Amino acid sequence: MPLARTLLALALAVLPFAAAKADPKRIAFPEGYEKTWLPYAVHNRPDNGQVRHLFANPVAVEAAKDGKAVPIGAILMMEVYKAKTDAANQPVAGPDGLWEKGDVVFYGLMQTGAGWGDEHPEAIRNGDWNYATFSPGKTHNPQMVEKPCLECHKAL
Repeated sequence: MPLARTLLALALAVLPFAAAKADPKRIAFPEGYEKTWLPYAVHNRPDNGQVRHLFANPVAVEAAKDGKAVPIGAILMMEVYKAKTDAANQPVAGPDGLWEKGDVVFYGLMQTGAGWGDEHPEAIRNGDWNYATFSPGKTHNPQMVEKPCLECHKAL
């Protein structure tokens, strides 16, 4: 699935890291995303017992399909779930080997906006990407710090 790989590489490659707290006015929770966004990957996380479902908005999908640079307005999102577990407290996998979703842990978003990268030092900047996390109730986490996101995604 070349498009899924392209979107996954994009998600992993562009998340920068700065000490600034995420600005809740920049990134809003995208209500209704599941109706129009492309679900492009699912990942089991054995290190923390989570399963993550990844989505891309139409702006990001069209750029990836066309092999173009990601434009302003692109959004990548991850739904993070605790994996369902069996009686032995082991993750329950479906026939495809992917774990079944349990309770939602949080939602993570990365979005581009004009000039958004300007506040981050060049060493950690990922263009104009910024990050936000939301609670299971879809409320913004104002305590979220972007630095770990930026650090992890800059190298990719």
